[in-house]
Amino acid sequence: MMKRMIGISLWVILWPSLVFGALDEQPFICMIGDSLIASHDWDASFEGLSVKNYGRIGEKSRGVIKQVSGIAQKRNIQKVFIMVGINDLWHSSLRMPGRVRLFLTKHFPAIFSILEKWIFSFNHFMLKNVVAPKLLNNYEALIRTIQTSGPETEIYIHSLLPLNEALFYQNYENRIDRQLIRDINEALSELALKYDVLFVDLYSSMTTPEHQLPAHYTEDGIHLNGAGYQVWENILRPLIES
Repeated sequence: MMKRMIGISLWVILWPSLVFGALDEQPFICMIGDSLIASHDWDASFEGLSVKNYGRIGEKSRGVIKQVSGIAQKRNIQKVFIMVGINDLWHSSLRMPGRVRLFLTKHFPAIFSILEKWIFSFNHFMLKNVVAPKLLNNYEALIRTIQTSGPETEIYIHSLLPLNEALFYQNYENRIDRQLIRDINEALSELALKYDVLFVDLYSSMTTPEHQLPAHYTEDGIHLNGAGYQVWENILRPLIES
């Protein structure tokens, strides 16, 4: 009787960890990155599959490395889709405060024009020579972390999307060179080849001949609306469902 009572007591104590631990080991698809990932219901988009959203608003590449380090050790990730990088550029760019911009454009337009050009040139230099190399180094660290923790995990890295500059500059004070986004995408493509992971080229399907995000895909020039996410889903569907 005593042995039976001990056995029942142990089962009562251990069954949650056994049951939920088993559930925790079920294969799933991981979507990870910044607000472009966080702002969409990926699980609802791919019914019948376990698609988990680890996106975070405002996330940068360094933060994704920390997230993946924890997730990969605890969970069975079948595929991981990564979209991160624009915040690395966004939060590192020098910008003119809105009130200063309004004051100068109204009272000193010539000075405003000079400062605007200087800020753009400074941002281009810093983002190209300091921020972009660090972003690519973080991507390498991210890929190596996943490949070490889960060698069987399929890794997909997305291109950065273009901006719709007309809408973006109406809503935000930052200035990001469109050519820099293209250069980073080319470097990410080469990185994918180096580490034998898949590069998902969203840019080519969501840009105009002038390298702008089409206005019907966005409300603010950087984040996607439903139409934009539909294009993204269509590109991912054969990759996720295969």
